[in-house]
Amino acid sequence: MGEPWERQKRERSKAYEHFCGYRDMGPERSLAKMTGIGNASVSRRQLERWSSEHRWVERAAAYDADFDRRRRAKLEKERQEMADRHSKLAVLGQGTVLEALRRIKPEDLTPSQAVQWLDTLAKLERLSRGEATDIRKSEHSGPGGGPIEVTDALSKLLDKLAR
Repeated sequence: MGEPWERQKRERSKAYEHFCGYRDMGPERSLAKMTGIGNASVSRRQLERWSSEHRWVERAAAYDADFDRRRRAKLEKERQEMADRHSKLAVLGQGTVLEALRRIKPEDLTPSQAVQWLDTLAKLERLSRGEATDIRKSEHSGPGGGPIEVTDALSKLLDKLAR
């Protein structure tokens, strides 16, 4: 017999045509709205009979559920395709960047650049291990006993190394 939103066995073509209009109105559908959209040849009473006799509400709900299921499946497929593209792009980009990194001489980096590289690489490592990347403070105490900002500690360390 097919899907519930398809024409039913004893459903006349005119009734099915009106069901399709009802079905296609979406979740905000109603018979009252149908009578106001150019269906002057059919009375509200006739629409109510067809709706009751052919289970329009149930059939339209089944259509909505199937539409939503297909939409979600399509989105999931597109997300997977996007993830695959991004993964391939990342691998390609990593090779290019790695080659450029091999040519950088440490003495050519300013302390600020070195801190930026270290911060970026630490975040990349944390991300690849499934850890948070927005860690701001060390769990260790500094010389004064309080927590040390990671970026401050790294900057001070690299300043000392650069001298």
